[in-house]
Amino acid sequence: MLGLGLAIIASVMFSDDATRAKLVPIEEPEDPAADRETVAAEAERTATWQTYHCNLLHRYYDGPEEVLPIAELLGFADGENDEAVKARCREFLAPVQRMGGWPSGQPQQDNFVVCAGFAFVLRGMVPLSVAPDPDDLKSGYVAYGTPGAWTRTQRLVSGHPVRLGHYAVRITQANDRCVIVAAERSGRRRDIPGSIVRVQ
Repeated sequence: MLGLGLAIIASVMFSDDATRAKLVPIEEPEDPAADRETVAAEAERTATWQTYHCNLLHRYYDGPEEVLPIAELLGFADGENDEAVKARCREFLAPVQRMGGWPSGQPQQDNFVVCAGFAFVLRGMVPLSVAPDPDDLKSGYVAYGTPGAWTRTQRLVSGHPVRLGHYAVRITQANDRCVIVAAERSGRRRDIPGSIVRVQ
């Protein structure tokens, strides 16, 4: 089971070559407790501008699972095959490019793939949350707010990123179940500005 999960995780780690992105195999760690960190470090190390949005899901997702639920995070039912996962990563590159920044750029920007069943949570003074819902996306908007306190909606503009209220966060629709949320890293340490959590 653990080996299968790592195979699925490895399937979204690509590296650039002259013709196309290709799969980079990783070694399976011997210590199960270190699995997620080892895989996350390798995914980040092998990421390129074309694959940050999928490879860094290993850093972005904040959940209890030992094995990253990569298919679910990309809007599939659990257990989707490797080829479908890789195709979805390629499909999401276009909306990610619209956000206009990368973790390796200046300023550093993270592009979070957030699909139905999950929420983006902005770290900082105000715990802003964005939770896409297929019915909302079909109507052209997304809900956001502070969990348990207030909720607002943001109208989405097809093919263009929009600012989320007065926050320094931008968002664009990726497909009928997912959005891309862009947030810049700040502070001395340039930490990742948010995380993806499973909606209860």
